[in-house]
This record gives sequence, C-alpha cells and structure tokens, in this order.
Amino acid sequence: MSNMRQAATHTVPVLIVGGGPVGLSTALALSRFGVRSLLVERHPATSIHPKARGINVRTMEIFRQWEIEPAVRAAGLPAEQLQFMRAATLTSSDFSRSRSDWTPETLQAISPTSGLLCSQDVLEPVLLNRVRHMGLAQIEFGTQLTRFQQHARGVTATLTDGATGEQRIVQAAYVVAADGAASGARDSLDIAMVGPELAYSVSILFRADLATTVADRASAVYFVANPDISGVFMAVNNQDRWLFGTRYRPALGERAEDFTAARCTDLVRKAVGLADLPVQIESILPWTAAARVAQQFRGGRVFLAGDAAHQMTPMGAFGMNTGIQDGHNLAWKLAGVLGGWAGADLLNTYQAERQPVAIMTVEQSRKLWESGGPDNVDGNLAVVLGFAYQSTAVVLDGQAPLDEVDSMRAARLGARAPHVWVFRRGRRISTLDLFGSSFVLLAGPSGRAWCEAAERVSRQLAVPLQALVVGASSDLADPAGTWCETYGVSEAGAVLVRPDGHVAWRQADQADAPQAELLLVLQLLLMGHPIRLR
Repeated sequence: MSNMRQAATHTVPVLIVGGGPVGLSTALALSRFGVRSLLVERHPATSIHPKARGINVRTMEIFRQWEIEPAVRAAGLPAEQLQFMRAATLTSSDFSRSRSDWTPETLQAISPTSGLLCSQDVLEPVLLNRVRHMGLAQIEFGTQLTRFQQHARGVTATLTDGATGEQRIVQAAYVVAADGAASGARDSLDIAMVGPELAYSVSILFRADLATTVADRASAVYFVANPDISGVFMAVNNQDRWLFGTRYRPALGERAEDFTAARCTDLVRKAVGLADLPVQIESILPWTAAARVAQQFRGGRVFLAGDAAHQMTPMGAFGMNTGIQDGHNLAWKLAGVLGGWAGADLLNTYQAERQPVAIMTVEQSRKLWESGGPDNVDGNLAVVLGFAYQSTAVVLDGQAPLDEVDSMRAARLGARAPHVWVFRRGRRISTLDLFGSSFVLLAGPSGRAWCEAAERVSRQLAVPLQALVVGASSDLADPAGTWCETYGVSEAGAVLVRPDGHVAWRQADQADAPQAELLLVLQLLLMGHPIRLR
C-alpha cells in the first residue's frame, strides 16, 4: 500500500536539504534577497551535539551583515578563552597555552569583528530564529529527501515524513544539498569525493563540573597526552558541558562500538586526571577525519554545499565556516537567476569559485593536522580572508594581483572587499556593513558621475544596486582619508562590490562614458561571459 500523499504538488524556488548551519545559513541568505525556500532536515530538531564550534572572522562578518552577530556572540565563549592548552591531563600543574589567531587585537586593523567559539548546538537555534523571523523559508524537521529527478524546468523531489512514512512530491527550480559528509543527494548524482581518510575518532559529549578545575587555564581546546590516553577536550561552556575526542584504529581491530558509556567515562577520568570524577555521558559520536573534496559542486540543478562538497579535519575550524560561505556565495546567484536579473550561466561560477577555495582550505587543515595543531597557525588568516575568486563573475583589469596577506587589507579583484571605518549619517560603520543584499558601487570624492550612472543602469537592468560616494562631505564620510588608497582608486575612480562582498570590478580613474561602461560590466558579470577591460 503506497504512503504517497494524494495532494497538490508543492512548488518552491529552492529546496534545501539539511538543516545544520550550512542549510540554515543558505535559507537565511536567500531570504535576504526575497527568495522563498523549503528546508528539510531528517532529524526531529536542531542538533543536540556541539559538533563544529569555531566561527572564524569572515563568517562573523557575514553574521554582522545578517544582524545576528550579537546573538551569536552572546551564545559563544568569551574572547579571552580563545586559547589552546597542552598538558598531560586537564588537571596537570605543568601546562602551556597559546593564543588563537582570531582575537580582536589581531584583527582590529582588518575587520570590524572577530571570531569566537560558539558550538553548533547553540548556533543553530540562533540561525533558525532569524530564518523564521524573516518569514520566507519553510522549515520542516523530521523530513527526508528520499529521491529526486531532474528535468528541463526543475527538480521533482520526493519527501518522506520520518514519523509516519508518508511521502509527498515537491517541485523546485533548484536544490541545495547541505546534507553532510554522507550526502544522499551527492551519491544520487554519482559525484565522487577525492582525497584520503586520515583518522577515525570518537567524540564524547559529557557533563562534569570542571569550572574550578580550569579556572586558571580556561581555553577553547585542551590537548592532553599521557601513557593511558591522548585526546582533546573541547570546551562547550568551560563549566559543565564538554566534548572529549580520541582516536581509534580499525586496522588494529578497534571499533567504534567498543566505546561504551562505561569505557568513555573511564577515558574522560584518565584524561582529566581525576579517578573519581562524577561524569554523565550524554552522547557518543564516531566520526572520520578526512581531506576530501567533491569532483563537482554541481549536478544539473543540484548544488553541493558544506560537508557534502568538502570534508576537512577539525584543525583550523574551517569546515562549518567554509560551508556557510558556500551558501553565501550561491544565494545571490540563485536570487539573480530566479529574479530574472542574471543569466543561468552565472550559476556555473559557484563551482569555479568555491571548489578552489575548498581545495586550498582542506589542504591547510590537513597541514595543521599533520603538524600537530594550532601552534602552526601561519597562513590561517590568509586562507580565511585572503583568497580571491577567478571566474566570469569578476572583471579583471590587468593590474598585478596582490598576494593573500596584502589582499586582507587592500582591494583585490575577486577578493573580499576590505574593511574601512566610515560614517553614514553620523553613525560609524564598516564598509563591510554596506554589503550583503545588493551590488554596491563605491566612488571616490569626485566620482558622483559613477553613482548617477549606476542608478540609471540599475533601473535599466532591474539589478539591485546601491551607489555611494566616499569622501569628506559625501554619502560616506572618510575621516581617516584612507578609502581611496585601500580600494586602489583615485578620487574620481569607482569599485563595484558583489552582494557577497567580493570585488567584482574596479575603475581606477574617471571614464568618458560611465553609464555605458557600467552597463557593459554588469551585463558581462551577470550573463557569465568573460572579459578583460583595457
């Protein structure tokens, strides 16, 4: 007897599979562009396991644009605890600590915010609340994508209710598969993952009152190693909720099933250094550390994001962040195609831009893993903030490219637009606060003609675009007088920044026909045809 519901087929622009941080962030990003979505998650609610915990500075910049930075920061650990400890046990009198490279002091010159530790189980409700508040995404927990079929105009998906087994059909123009490392959508597309599995581990979520124990060494991560056990404590709240991770070796006959609650309690006590510590085991989660990237990030109308597209070690805390930024990159492109102001070829730039970033980030995480962890942090910030996209959604200008470190501080085509403090209507903001929901054209003090041209082109192409002059008595006041130098233009020049905050085009000086030039540039960017001007 069939459980297929006999009801009108539901139609939605975007179906998102997976309700973790990547899926929820994608739904939020789409909502900011007015795009409806349906998100399905096979679990009955948000995660109960902390899993991913580190939120890097680039993700926090995005959260700042989404107006959830205060809520995320309130849910996370204090900045002073972003440290790494090494010792024989958690209670050893002999221990060493090193600082994270995500501190406000390190980042104040290049960002208006900083990274923090906020575990997945408390981050997801923040994202979910924001998505629901915006009212454009339908969220269904306990629902699984069981099959799908692509056709010329979209995707026909079968969804199954986990409690009743009842099935129904959904028609979507596009699907974003954010369904994790064991992605069923990726398997259905026969897309292979390339790269090795590095180690097998088990993550133990437990409760124990250790607030006093770590009072003089409070950190984000505690590496312990002694003759009985080696592993890593990861603070959830640095008080009574903790994760402890350790490895096992299947080649020697060790199995995930051997980690019973009793054994896990014993391992935690040996790692803490207190044989009689009261421990309450809440969850035991086996997982595999890998360094793998999908051969393709797109199969027709289905796009892979997050762990479905790339799997990396916990070192560097890159995994969740890279996935959230996948959705951030893809959302504006889907919005453009669905809204009619971009051509379908723009969607090809998702793989062209995000796959190289994934490969680079997976490799950095692997290097940290093999070198022993966070003591080797050189280059982490460059990986997070310094990369530049190369695709048809970036117009090259023939200038010599900056390296990754310099591009964190100065505009580089394809890279994240740099941070500069400015004033808008008397309020101090970062240039980064201007981005996230439209194209933004920024012109120097003598570049008003660029802004007037941009307004006309925006109407002509129906492209979301705001244009602002930066200068002493302009739309944006630049009291330090650094904006032109930072963005690489004269007082009559202009820079076009994409909705995801990456530099799309730059004209260092004035142009004879600014409207014609902007019209050409935007058509080329949005229709997916490559060009190099001048």
